[in-house]
Amino acid sequence: MTQEDTLARYRHLRAIAMSHNSAALGFVSRQAVLENAKRLGLPEGRMLVAGSKVEMALVFGLAPHAAKEARSRALDRYARATPLPPGSARGPHARRPAPRPLLGLVRRAPARDGRVGGPRRDARGRGVAG
Repeated sequence: MTQEDTLARYRHLRAIAMSHNSAALGFVSRQAVLENAKRLGLPEGRMLVAGSKVEMALVFGLAPHAAKEARSRALDRYARATPLPPGSARGPHARRPAPRPLLGLVRRAPARDGRVGGPRRDARGRGVAG
C-alpha cells in the first residue's frame, strides 16, 4: 500500500468517524456539554467561554464519549437508534457498545505555585526554564 493509498484510506475513515461523532452530538444534552466543559474549566455560568476553536472542538469531541457513572454514553444511544445500512456486517461485533476511552481528563493539574498554567518553580520557589 502506497503512502497516497494510506492517506486516502485514513481521510475516508476519518470522514466517516466525524460524521458519526457529529450525529451522536444530537444525543448529548446541553447540561452534559456544560458539565464536560466545567471539567475543562471553560463555562462561566451557563455559557461556554473558550479561548480558542481547539478548546471548543475538544468539548464537543469528547461529549459523545463521556457519561456519568451508570449512564449510557451518547455514542451508544446513537448506535442503538441508527439502523445499519443495507449490506453491512451483522454479527456479534456489529452492535456491541463502543469501547470506553483509555484516557480521560479528570481535572487540570495546578502548577506548583497553585496557579493553573503558572510558571514552573523549583523547591525554593525560583522560576525554572523549560
